[in-house]
Amino acid sequence: MTDGKACKVCNFTRQTSYGVAVPSLDELKKKGCEFLGFSPSDPVTVVLEHDGTIVEDQGYFLCLPSNTKFMLLHNNETWAPSRKIDGGTAWMARESMLLEADTVDASSAAAPWVNLAQQLKQDLTSIILMSEADLQSLVDAPCSQLASALGFQDKKAEELQETLQRTLDRKEEERQSKALLQLYVKAVEKEDRLQEGPSHQDGHVERTGSHAAGAGLGLGEDHCAAAGLQSRTVHTPAADSGHAVHQQHAAGWQQTA
Repeated sequence: MTDGKACKVCNFTRQTSYGVAVPSLDELKKKGCEFLGFSPSDPVTVVLEHDGTIVEDQGYFLCLPSNTKFMLLHNNETWAPSRKIDGGTAWMARESMLLEADTVDASSAAAPWVNLAQQLKQDLTSIILMSEADLQSLVDAPCSQLASALGFQDKKAEELQETLQRTLDRKEEERQSKALLQLYVKAVEKEDRLQEGPSHQDGHVERTGSHAAGAGLGLGEDHCAAAGLQSRTVHTPAADSGHAVHQQHAAGWQQTA
């Protein structure tokens, strides 16, 4: 069982490299700063030493092979390709790189598109993996400066920005369409609930109407049923006349007696 992934770390001058074994990207930053003499409180950016790809995702870090070399950069430092320098002029190149880092203007230091442009210059296909925020940064970059950073002509840089803008517009339209569909579904569900409510209420009223009428008169169900049977009793004329004849005979017998 190992304690982590074997990696190499260096600063932007590449003068010294250190080997570390770390289990995570955060631990790489921590140990790298310790070995390179950085302050633990200083924010650093981790990039691949050979092409400047920014490494921010833990999953991507774990997918990289062992002994991958990383470069740790401060906020005012920018990745640059390795330069072949003979021993006699190495100190001059180092001083030049330090001077460039110290004289970076505030606009370049604050503009994230600079690092993105350098990344694209090394590998144009990396644009596929960029976030919408990264793409928007490239769209908002000054066209002439972007062209210079990419090594493109101004026209080609302008076409790239237009393509990226169309991509962002399409994604925004997809989000809006999805939101409208969700609103439509909610409206339909609400309308269905409103239509179901009155129908259930009407059915309940019909079933309880007769019971309520009986209860209002103080009559039970059995009494109401009996009353219904009595209302359907039929008296025939023949029965009534027979009853009258018997009454007359009874009266005559009483007089005779």
